[in-house]
Amino acid sequence: MKAEYGDQIIVHFLGDQSGKFDGDHWPPHVTLLPWFKVPDHRQDELADELGIIARRWQSIEVDVEGEALFGRHENVPVTLLGANALRAFHYNLINTIKLVGGTLRDDSFAGAHYHPHIAHEYGQVATIAKQLAIDDFSVVERIDYPRADREIVSTYNLEGTK
Repeated sequence: MKAEYGDQIIVHFLGDQSGKFDGDHWPPHVTLLPWFKVPDHRQDELADELGIIARRWQSIEVDVEGEALFGRHENVPVTLLGANALRAFHYNLINTIKLVGGTLRDDSFAGAHYHPHIAHEYGQVATIAKQLAIDDFSVVERIDYPRADREIVSTYNLEGTK
């Protein structure tokens, strides 16, 4: 069964990633915009708007700020990232989703509650320098309910200027 319309998330993968993967075993990534929904008939419009964002933004240098434990039981080790560099980009994505008639599924991890990080789930610990360059972003869609499969539907390279 196909996922509900527009059940998507925007992330930056720390390595090369394409196609489908098991959603229970995410590759190392930074969530740039949590799960959102955009109506099917506005998906082309979303793609156009994300292309505009990619052409306007240059690579975003993000400082690595330390380690913490996240999750309901504070048992997921994460690498914290500097929020200031990503906050304007994050808000740009939120505004774009709203522009094309979309909604965030849960805003408790967005806007003022956005805390960029890399989760070290499933034994995958990324090797990270003191800075990380966010130079692209991918739209990932939840597919094949009731399974947890995910598919990268598009990737955009940041190539412009703010």
